[in-house]
Amino acid sequence: MLWRGLLLLAVCGACVVSVASAADLPAYHPKQTKVTIQKKPKPKMTSAEKPAVVKTRPARVKTATKVPQTDVQSGSEEVSLTWYLDPLVANSDGVKREDSASVETNLIVPQPASISNPTMIIELTGHVVKTIKTTARLDIRFGKTYRTVSWTSDDIKAGKFKISLREPMLVGALPDYYPVSALAFVTKDGTDGAAMISLEKVVVRLGAADAAQAQKDPATSEVTGSISAD
Repeated sequence: MLWRGLLLLAVCGACVVSVASAADLPAYHPKQTKVTIQKKPKPKMTSAEKPAVVKTRPARVKTATKVPQTDVQSGSEEVSLTWYLDPLVANSDGVKREDSASVETNLIVPQPASISNPTMIIELTGHVVKTIKTTARLDIRFGKTYRTVSWTSDDIKAGKFKISLREPMLVGALPDYYPVSALAFVTKDGTDGAAMISLEKVVVRLGAADAAQAQKDPATSEVTGSISAD
């Protein structure tokens, strides 16, 4: 019995020593591994691979000429085509001894259209200012018709003009359009004086029933400009 008691005490003492030794051990914590993700640098482009960047200015768009207005007179076979200009101006003043300006376009004919009166009237509206020893001239083309309106060196003018030119034409169906052009031209002698002419509107009446005679010089096919105070 004595030996059994001693053996039991020895086993208990060993257990106490083991527990105490375990209590003295430091606590174990697993290390946290920090993962770093490195971005791969983008490969540099060589000068040959780089896209070319060219600095350009926006393209300048020229302002289009105003679309000619077309009109069919109601109640008759007369077809009226109206051309508004911006206006067309030629000016000679100071040291400038001459000047000119020109423009051309197409006058569209409303379809279908036909006339039975073989007369057309071309009406020119604008302004002219000129002193003595200067000239002013307007050249107008409508289809195959060419006409000139001029003011001579002896004329002194200042005001608005409206000139009607009467021309013959073929009856029947009209074409889709008529090519038209206008030229304004002024000159002066020396440095004195001044001349300016502007064409603002052209009205062409095809098959005009009330055509009036214009002042026409049959030798030169020119028309003397008439001035109205307006």
